[in-house]
Amino acid sequence: MHEYDEAEAQWFAALQEAELFERTDRRLHITLEDLAELYFRQGKHVHAQALMRRIYDIYSRTLGDEHPDVAIVAANLAAMLFADKQFEDAEIFYRRAIAIKTITAPKADPELVTLKVQYAQLLRDLGRHDEAEALTQHAMKQRQHKIRRSGVYEAFVQENPQEQAPRLEDRLLNAVMKVDSGPG
Repeated sequence: MHEYDEAEAQWFAALQEAELFERTDRRLHITLEDLAELYFRQGKHVHAQALMRRIYDIYSRTLGDEHPDVAIVAANLAAMLFADKQFEDAEIFYRRAIAIKTITAPKADPELVTLKVQYAQLLRDLGRHDEAEALTQHAMKQRQHKIRRSGVYEAFVQENPQEQAPRLEDRLLNAVMKVDSGPG
């Protein structure tokens, strides 16, 4: 706990210094984000949420409402609010983050899928089970979109059905070694 107190004092001092910078200065943004994370880890959720709201406001104004960093901050704020059982406010920020990610990220982006799953949990907690189930199903469909596998990959899987889910690196290494060594 002593380390958190010391870190908080240092980050707070850094914030006081960063407040002298222009609103668009990244040093101010980084300081606000790090202090917000530290407050959240300490369980000082009110302080963390206040800083995240400030970061959200700054990023929305300086980067634009549809910037990917605005989505990240909205998602972080939504998670903080959700953890603090502020469901209505959390919903606003989950919806905002998902809207931005839907515009700026690929359809099967893992962060977008995760956001949808987290938002679906919030909907369940609000008793909106049908919406939650539909959103979860949609997110899972997006998660299933995969790239088409090569013949080497497919051959390896067919030749090694006993392996349930080997690491991708192991699969690739074994497949390349089989191809390189030739028959027999």
